Amino acid sequence: MRRSIDSVSEIVKFVLLTMALYFAAQTVIVILHEHAHSTAAWLLGYTPTPFTVVWGNPLTILGWDEGVPYDQLFRSPGHPVEALIGGIPLLMHSLFAAFGLYFLQRPLSNLRQFPFYALYWFVVANQTELVAYIVMRPFAGSGDTERFNEGLRLSP
Repeated sequence: MRRSIDSVSEIVKFVLLTMALYFAAQTVIVILHEHAHSTAAWLLGYTPTPFTVVWGNPLTILGWDEGVPYDQLFRSPGHPVEALIGGIPLLMHSLFAAFGLYFLQRPLSNLRQFPFYALYWFVVANQTELVAYIVMRPFAGSGDTERFNEGLRLSP
């Protein structure tokens, strides 16, 4: 039998838990996103360390950067490695969302209530990144989309 929320205090707790989980998931996603760039650049030999990430504010999600010196590394368009470094987080978000959706579809007996709910918001945070980059930013003249377009010499 399903449990219902019986009181105002339970509703408030649920709303606060939801907000905390979403903001925590979003912060984790931003950190992983930026580290995906810096780790890809390091693995490909373009930076000396995978820890080039410039840390921003974890609450407002402002000021974050992967710390990869694209302009110094790729002085002209047409370097597919630039596209790879710029686009690797999209692969990461896709994999996280796909695996998360797979585990969310498993019988609920395998996941307790809180882990299920936390995983749900982790998947949502990954999907919001995918929507932001694929739907909203393909024409952006800066950021990851610009790096992907420049690396592959694509016109938005």
